[in-house]
Amino acid sequence: MAFEPGALPGLTGFEDHPAEPRGASFGARAVAAVIDFVILQMASAIVNSMFLGLLLNNLNATTILAATMGPLLVGGVFALLYSVWLESSSWQATPGKRIMGLKVVDLHGQRIGFGAASWRNLAKGLSMLTFGVGYLMPLWSSRRQALHDKVTGCLVIRSA
Repeated sequence: MAFEPGALPGLTGFEDHPAEPRGASFGARAVAAVIDFVILQMASAIVNSMFLGLLLNNLNATTILAATMGPLLVGGVFALLYSVWLESSSWQATPGKRIMGLKVVDLHGQRIGFGAASWRNLAKGLSMLTFGVGYLMPLWSSRRQALHDKVTGCLVIRSA
């Protein structure tokens, strides 16, 4: 019986395939999320003040509705596009992830497109529906993936 390189993966050092990317730590992801939360809250304060100005200038049922629903709709769309656009851009990361040295990739370590980033961010709803347990999955997942990463085939990894 002849010895073949790669017959004992991980022991010979001569594997035929590169190591699969492994996800970033839960702590780094959490700090990145806090940074992004602060950025989004600052943007939200600006939007809210614009709608409040509208309300104070003309108080009626229409402006009350606009001042109530407007920030929710504008803020929700902005938050979604913030993540989707930045994670599918050449940065592959939101400012929080970039500061923490992280980026979002597919399971092969490649950049994700706008569609994949959209599905990933919409799938965060699944992580929320589990009462947040989906966000904690990187603590025990072998590839450190949250639920929304697993269902969309993405990883958050350390940037090179």
